[in-house]
Amino acid sequence: MPYSPVPADLARELEKQGAIVPRYYVTKTYCINCAIYLGILKVRAEDERKRRISLTKAPVRRETITAPPVTKPAQTQAPATSTSQNTQGAPAKP
Repeated sequence: MPYSPVPADLARELEKQGAIVPRYYVTKTYCINCAIYLGILKVRAEDERKRRISLTKAPVRRETITAPPVTKPAQTQAPATSTSQNTQGAPAKP
């Protein structure tokens, strides 16, 4: 709920002239009885209360979105130099 320290009619006039009027968002916490009395919550039937569905959150999409696989750039390998005179491709012994 936005809150402005400036009265609404004065804020409109100031905004017409190009001024920026700050608005602050205030989070208020109410008990269940007060929220129902103020009309923030509605009284629901017993079976609706047991469903545990949040009234404020949007439903979550169950579709899975797959991203294309990430390919690594090809790495160039330098030819291995061996200290031994082995020419048949067998690994050199340290």
